[in-house]
Formats: sequence, C-alpha cells, structure tokens
Amino acid sequence: MKTKKSGFISIECIMSIAILYVAVYLVSTSLYNCYSFISKNVSNREMLNIAKKYLEDEKYKIKNNEYQLTEDEINKNYIKGYEINSTVKQILNYYQCYEINMEIKSDLKQLRFKSYVTK
Repeated sequence: MKTKKSGFISIECIMSIAILYVAVYLVSTSLYNCYSFISKNVSNREMLNIAKKYLEDEKYKIKNNEYQLTEDEINKNYIKGYEINSTVKQILNYYQCYEINMEIKSDLKQLRFKSYVTK
C-alpha cells in the first residue's frame, strides 16, 4: 500500500512558525541590547573626553602660571549639559605641587577624578 505525501501537515507548519518566531525574537532582543549598550558607551565616552579636556586645561594653566589660586574655591562650569566642579589645592609637603579634584555630573552618572601637577 502506498501513502501519498502531498505536502506539510498543519502541525509541521505550526512548529516551523514557532521555531522561526523564537529565532527572530532572540535576534531582535540581542540587537536591542547591543544598541542600548552602545548608546550608553557613547555618552560615557563623551563625558570622559570632556573631563580629560577640562583637566588638561587646568594643568596647563597651573604650569604656565595663569592660575590664580584661592583657598577653598570650587569652580563650577557647564559644558554640553554636564556640570563640572573642580578644586585646586597646593600641597605644602612638596615643592610647587598641586592637587586637582574634579567631579563631572550628568543626569544619570557622576565621575570623580584626582590628579597632581607640578610647575
């Protein structure tokens, strides 16, 4: 006795659609997660670049005697939506050594840096 196979059975169609759905779901969620990580990384890099430029400017001012040192003064600046607070203190134990404390804030993140510079 011969049996005819004229096509897919309906259960095979349902299973293939379910497998396809799971595969598409996995790919779309992984792409979405990658996009969110990349967008966070871009904002973090922008924040770090701004902090680096500001810190290098402060070091340049101190090295070239362009900085007026006053005690316990907090400098506040706003650059590209980020708030930057910085203080410069002279370290008395070392000859012409200065400590720069800097804090950069965004809506979601806050970074702190400490650096030293000599004349």
